[in-house]
Amino acid sequence: HFYVHKLKIIYTIVTIVIYLYSRTALSYSNAQTHLIEQCNCSTRKPEPIRNVNREPISGRMINDTFYMTDNMLKELTIPVLVVIDQNLYHIYGSATENWVKKLFEDVSETFQWLKVNVTVAGIHKWTHGSRIYMNQNAFITLDHFANYNSLYLRSKYKNCYKHAMLLTYNYFTKPINNRKAVEIASLTYYGKICHKNNFHSISIVSALYSKRYLDLFMAHELACNLGIKENSRDCETPSTSINCTLSKENISIESESPWSQCSKQTVLTIV
Repeated sequence: HFYVHKLKIIYTIVTIVIYLYSRTALSYSNAQTHLIEQCNCSTRKPEPIRNVNREPISGRMINDTFYMTDNMLKELTIPVLVVIDQNLYHIYGSATENWVKKLFEDVSETFQWLKVNVTVAGIHKWTHGSRIYMNQNAFITLDHFANYNSLYLRSKYKNCYKHAMLLTYNYFTKPINNRKAVEIASLTYYGKICHKNNFHSISIVSALYSKRYLDLFMAHELACNLGIKENSRDCETPSTSINCTLSKENISIESESPWSQCSKQTVLTIV
């Protein structure tokens, strides 16, 4: 009877351990679902590019070379790890993931004109304070986020993303020599996504703006980090306007194409 009683105790302990382990594993699995579904880094095939209606709104004639470039573009997939700061998380709460998804649906549609497929590889939330020093100077904050990406995000998420984007409810400025600093909405390093050591494949974007402008700011920084230069005045667009995604000046919300001929030619050299 003594041995039977002892075996029952051992069996009970083992059962409890297995139960606790399974609960922990399940909790971890649920927390990481959004990442695991997107990643499978070595086996996951790029999502198909949806067809985008390129029919000009105004009906004006478009330069033939613009469409010739379209046909030469090759498909590219950029999985983005989205980092949400504490202030944004407190605003959106349980709706954070849906909010991010809607943002990136529009960003992805913008990039499909270049046959670039932008996907959300994961959403990393700062639920208990900032994980970096947030400075009003955008350049300082960008450098701190680069260090955070290098030391923490890369070790945690490995190669499951190509670009890390910090969405924050902070206000950013850009110092200009001895003059008063000016407001800027977003910032990135130029041409880092395709680098082997892409710790600087990052961007910071202030979410203090309306959704349609926020979409454009996100697309603008992704394009710059990919290596697409901002447009000059001699760049061609279907509407002969420079007001598109990579414009240095006024960003147009409604345009026949979100990319200039210069931007498309640059992508041909990258992909």
